[in-house]
Amino acid sequence: RLNTINKNRPAFLHVSFSTQKNKSRGLGVITVDFDETLSHYADWAKLSIQELRKINNIRRNAFITVHDKIKVPFRKVTSYQFEEHRQEYHKGIQEDFFNSYRITKLLVRKVKKGETLWEICNEIYFIPFWLMSSYNPDKDINSLAAGEPILVPLITSVKTKDT
Repeated sequence: RLNTINKNRPAFLHVSFSTQKNKSRGLGVITVDFDETLSHYADWAKLSIQELRKINNIRRNAFITVHDKIKVPFRKVTSYQFEEHRQEYHKGIQEDFFNSYRITKLLVRKVKKGETLWEICNEIYFIPFWLMSSYNPDKDINSLAAGEPILVPLITSVKTKDT
């Protein structure tokens, strides 16, 4: 049961259109999710990275971060096609993870003062950000408060048999 909680969750927030006018012009807004880059968006929308940077006023050396809002024009693909590519990408990450690891236990833990999500995921529990996020869908995991309870999925490596 622990390993199936995550398998069918949407891997991202869907494309939104702020107005009907934007929808008819094919200009959508996406929320950046874990492990996504402008290069991914350009590929999925069949655009250049430069075009995405220009539309979003993103300097050449600037980065995008999780939860940023990015405008994407849908002239060469539909938003549905874009989301199909996006879903395939995230499902691949999840499948690779679940081929190597399984969730053995869920732990409720309070965030300590000064602790960051990066430390919790990378130095304490060694779990990916997307996994922590999916077990805490009601939380803004980028701004956890001290004392706030979070659900932590504990993982173990799947042992493979040598053939």
